[in-house]
Order: sequence, then structure tokens, then C-alpha cells
Amino acid sequence: MGPFWYWKSPMVGDLNRDMKVDIKDLMIPAASYGSYPGDSNWNSFADVNKDSKIDVRDIALIAARYGQTCP
Repeated sequence: MGPFWYWKSPMVGDLNRDMKVDIKDLMIPAASYGSYPGDSNWNSFADVNKDSKIDVRDIALIAARYGQTCP
């Protein structure tokens, strides 16, 4: 990721901070699917609902906003 990785997007689901929710955002939790803190593929940014696991709930939150852009 670029220098803005730690900048928080105003949009839920915009994990890569490019001001839109698209397939690139869905790929982030997909790469960490099934992981928990401490796992080698854990990515805290992919834990959208902050329940300490990457699962279908995280993907569903992103998918519900698919196609949205930030003005």
C-alpha cells in the first residue's frame, strides 16, 4: 500500500483507501479469510466489524456497500 495506508477512509468497506468500494476491497478479507489475531495471514484492516476474526460477516459488510464512492 502507498503512504496513505493508515489514513482512515470515511467509507465503511473502503479498505484500500481509494475512495470507492470495489472488488479490490473484497480481495483484502478474502486473502485473510478464516484468520484470527496471531495467524500468519491476519490483517486487522480486513476485520471490518472488529470481532477478531475474518469471516463472511466482514465480506458482507463490504459487499453491501459495493459500488459506492466518496464524493
